[in-house]
Amino acid sequence: MGNAAATPRKPSPVTVHDVELVNLLWQLKQQYQQRSGNCVPLTMLLNDPDYRLSVLQAAADADEPGLAALAAEIAALLEARQTPPRPTPPSAPPSQPARRRLPWWLGASALACLILLAGLALLGPRQAAEETASVAAAAATGPQKKPLPAQLPPPALRLHGSNTIGEQLAPALVEGILRARGYTDIRLVPGTTSTDKTVYAFAQDDLPEIAVEIHAHGSSTAFQGLMAGSADLGMASRPILDREVTALQPQLGNLTAVGSEHVIALDGLAVIVHPSNPVHSLSTRQVAQLFSGQIANWNSLGGPELPVTVYARDDQSGTFETFKSLVLKPHGAQLTPSAHRIESSSELSDRVAQDPGAIGFIGLPYVRRAKVLAINESEQALAIVPTHFTVATEDYPLSRRLYFTCQPSRPIRWPSS
Repeated sequence: MGNAAATPRKPSPVTVHDVELVNLLWQLKQQYQQRSGNCVPLTMLLNDPDYRLSVLQAAADADEPGLAALAAEIAALLEARQTPPRPTPPSAPPSQPARRRLPWWLGASALACLILLAGLALLGPRQAAEETASVAAAAATGPQKKPLPAQLPPPALRLHGSNTIGEQLAPALVEGILRARGYTDIRLVPGTTSTDKTVYAFAQDDLPEIAVEIHAHGSSTAFQGLMAGSADLGMASRPILDREVTALQPQLGNLTAVGSEHVIALDGLAVIVHPSNPVHSLSTRQVAQLFSGQIANWNSLGGPELPVTVYARDDQSGTFETFKSLVLKPHGAQLTPSAHRIESSSELSDRVAQDPGAIGFIGLPYVRRAKVLAINESEQALAIVPTHFTVATEDYPLSRRLYFTCQPSRPIRWPSS
């Protein structure tokens, strides 16, 4: 519609004190989601300039005047903000006394807290934790950082299991607990693999140094770790299986009893494809046919003449177990042997976003640059896009719960001063 020229060349990150811009981006998210059927994470609109630019471009080129006008308004604000203001000539005194301005960091910090508190009410539990971690990490960043010790202390707490929880949510939760206890210098230390990490807090005042181990290799490893005594807390993106309850009961007791299995968040399995794929919605039966290889080309669903490439989480993954129970088993299907199996949710999402024929499934917060499909339980039902609202109400067909599991008779104790 001729509005593409208004799109900024390279927008910079949106800071939280740009209240007008944040409000406009929220409107863009809502309108674009409704029109396209794609999930548009607000955090990515705010923090990822390249992603924001792509959404603005798509909205500017849309056949909807209101959406294009909104994109043009946002683009103009971004351009204006990138232009540095001209300094006031010293010979021209102001007509009235200038207001004393707060230091930029103080104003930004105060507004960050306000926006964060509002976000915690609007976002799903896991994304709220991610927002908390982002703000906390930014606040902890200073001009000087103490070097990490040559050897970290033995972990005070060991969390093993789900990659969906362990990749981002668990580190954010641990950091929040440590900050609540008074720690201020907290680091996320990478492990030997991309799914292993340690949250480390430096000793300060009367608080000892502390390390918390997080190994995120799939929900099955939560119960393996509890059985072996190598984990204190299991992270699972599915309920414990009957066979796991039976195997663990002689050693750990009934892990389905009150006090053992704790729901910590709601999540949705997002079915994702390449951004250029014109397919917007699928039934669970069609999803099962795609992942089992029964549908091998996108042209069978009104898409391009393109072979379907299947990406799936690994066998240890609770995400895969949930996908099997919600999608494959109800339709008598099995995952195609040609599927690319990937341990990391983030890596799987990136692979799908780079492959025009791809389809995959991940937890909703890991969508990144892929396109999310609306899902219905039958071709006659309304297809529902996974959003934080539809997941929280569990209206989305592929909603699920996330769990922490522990042994009630062995309470978790943090080191005391």
